[in-house]
Amino acid sequence: MLSQVCTITGLEPHIVQNWVKRGFVTAPVDKKYGKRQFCRIALLNALHEALPLPVIVSTLEAAVKNGGTDEYALYLCFNDAAYETENGEYHETAAKTAAARGAASRSETSTLEKVLLVLLTAHQSARAKQKSLLYFARLEL
Repeated sequence: MLSQVCTITGLEPHIVQNWVKRGFVTAPVDKKYGKRQFCRIALLNALHEALPLPVIVSTLEAAVKNGGTDEYALYLCFNDAAYETENGEYHETAAKTAAARGAASRSETSTLEKVLLVLLTAHQSARAKQKSLLYFARLEL
């Protein structure tokens, strides 16, 4: 349900509805969002401050089309990689996470690795932006 998605993600209902209307997320069935839809919303939420939404959506679609994955598996990979990434070691973490998934082909592993690099870099950028705003709020102007 929309209210549950909003409670978990912290998003306002109109934002989720706008993403559905713009085609970034498929419409709910009987007002219920599935796990793939929820994972896409969570990924959009985690990255929308760092990248334009069409770029995020294209990246997610590349993972689904060419990376041998779906939004749920990508969300799990992203969470694993984000948790393990320290000091900007994106390349190594993305490569390990993509390889550990056991994709059917080297091409799928390569695509997933590239997608994870995009997502991890954008996520770190969004986190850095949030920290900057916190530090700015502490300034006495």
